Amino acid sequence: MSKTLIKMIVLTCSALTLAGLMVYVFKSKPVTEEVVIKEKFFSESFSDKAQGITTDRQITLDSQSEKSQCAMEFSNDKTYIVECDLYLDFKIGEKVRIVYEGDHLYQINKRQ
Repeated sequence: MSKTLIKMIVLTCSALTLAGLMVYVFKSKPVTEEVVIKEKFFSESFSDKAQGITTDRQITLDSQSEKSQCAMEFSNDKTYIVECDLYLDFKIGEKVRIVYEGDHLYQINKRQ
């Protein structure tokens, strides 16, 4: 094989790899959405079960965490596990802006 052919193959492979990585990075952006808090769930003393405030419905939380966990259900019918200490001041019925990707909630902001 000639050196030119080898260089073209390496360049083509590199370009395809770069294109694939760019598609992956741009496809997996977090979603920002304005929603209303429908329900808050609190667990008792690091239990893996959490009970809703208004509905008394129980859900299962991730038992791997060492921090106290709570959960919030939003008007987009998604429920996310959150840290109790950080999001204690949010109220049911409050309009908020959330940033999430898949099953992971990154941020909750009060809507201005």
